[in-house]
Amino acid sequence: MSFAAPLALFALLAVPAVVALHLFHRRYRPRRVAALFLYAPGVHEQTAGRARTPLRRSASLLVEIAAATALALWLAGPRVSAWSAPQHVVAVLDDSASMATVGRGGESAAARARAVVEVALAEAGRDARVTLIATGPRPRVLCGPAAPAAAAADALAAWDPTAAHHEFAPALALAGEVAGRDATVLFVTDAPVDVPAGVGVRAVGEPADNAAIVRAQRVPREGGERLWIDAAAFAAGPMTARLTVRALDGSAAFPGIEAGLQLEVGRIARYEFDLPEGLGAVEVALGGDALALDDRVTLLPEPRRTVGVAVRLPAETADALQLGHALRALGSAVELRPGEPDLEITAAPGQGGFLVQCVVVPGEEPVESWLGPFLLERRHRLLDGITLEGVVWTAGVVAVGRGLAFAGDRALLGEEVLGERLRVSLALDPARSNLSTSPDWPILITNLVAEARARLPGPERVNVRLGEPIVWRERADATGTLRLVDPAGAALPGAGVQVVTFHPERPGLHVLQRDGAEVQRFAVHFADPRESDLRACATATVAARPLP
Repeated sequence: MSFAAPLALFALLAVPAVVALHLFHRRYRPRRVAALFLYAPGVHEQTAGRARTPLRRSASLLVEIAAATALALWLAGPRVSAWSAPQHVVAVLDDSASMATVGRGGESAAARARAVVEVALAEAGRDARVTLIATGPRPRVLCGPAAPAAAAADALAAWDPTAAHHEFAPALALAGEVAGRDATVLFVTDAPVDVPAGVGVRAVGEPADNAAIVRAQRVPREGGERLWIDAAAFAAGPMTARLTVRALDGSAAFPGIEAGLQLEVGRIARYEFDLPEGLGAVEVALGGDALALDDRVTLLPEPRRTVGVAVRLPAETADALQLGHALRALGSAVELRPGEPDLEITAAPGQGGFLVQCVVVPGEEPVESWLGPFLLERRHRLLDGITLEGVVWTAGVVAVGRGLAFAGDRALLGEEVLGERLRVSLALDPARSNLSTSPDWPILITNLVAEARARLPGPERVNVRLGEPIVWRERADATGTLRLVDPAGAALPGAGVQVVTFHPERPGLHVLQRDGAEVQRFAVHFADPRESDLRACATATVAARPLP
């Protein structure tokens, strides 16, 4: 048995009060006498107060006790559960951005998902317990575990699906652990999906045509910037859309851009525009459609993070590697800085103030030469875009550190991680190799510069897609507390000390603050073709398969 208002049971204190009144209630038995004058005067005096008398059972006592007990129980609201515990509703909500799609009736899939959960809770009864989980790479518990059903209302109202495409398995696994074998997991999404046993699916989506911005980027150039916009149509046929670009700070130097777009199904349409130098944040928008989240992008100007380079190689080695030509090709991205460089290319390892050091070691006789195929660690950023096809590689030593490129079992390129710094070992005899004349050499130099730039203090990037982290690298002498404030004013926690990482959860401008003062702004935008394609959305109900 349970009670709706357990505190009302304090009203049962009226029962001992009734008993006490009867214990101290004096009753006189009537007696007939011939004359009162026969009794002495003192006999008629009343003693002060009441004395305890034996309790006499009477109809009035029993009725008063029964009435006090019934009133207290009525106020407490007793409930009888016939041999069963309160039902536990475990609901998993698809947090993908496609759940924000507004259907033909003007109602979003997210609103229909909230209604499904509310109906499930109403059917479970007032005693039901609820656990709400939102999907994501890191599933979030919105309510619970096993919270009272009334607590779900605020959690459902605050739920706003904006996540990029992700797997549902982590959230469903968490729900299965919370539910155990006594509760069924309800997964609410916008399209039927395969789920484990014990999970029922309610799909509340509607198919819709949609146009989306799938990529947006600002690239610095001489005298200004270049804006690249990639748009796509996810529909049964070609679509038209209206594109607008405006400055959020109202700069008079940029009157804005308006253009009509013709979008073909299955093709990415790229549009390029020039932006004046010194322009602040700009907003790129398409005309409204079923999913508004992928129609609007805010972009900030990327800061120019110039990498200082020092070349400390013998003249003949530097000439053989054509380093001067390779560095000049990078333009303003690098500058020669012999004092305290960010990237140092040298013939011997040192302990200077570098961020990335590349040590070129030709080696002593005898040397060996190799003509592919070479084994490459292609997931490493240093080898991004490198194939070494047609390269003749000659060296007399083995690269130091963890091998990244091999000829057989011999390491030709290696790395050593020195705290926040990186040392790259290049076992290469430039005079007897053709690496410097191959297309891979400028790519390798570019990747080395990118590694050094990624280690510069400040933001790795100021424009990130939703689902990607915001990375901030602290200076060695930095003090104070960092926090990232999202467009809704909520503070997001960061992870790390020297390199601090934040995971934004909604698009828009985010402000990085140190002890309350603004340090840097970041623009987070949504761009995910898999979520923008709404053609597979549907409405369906799939019953849960029994657990084995």
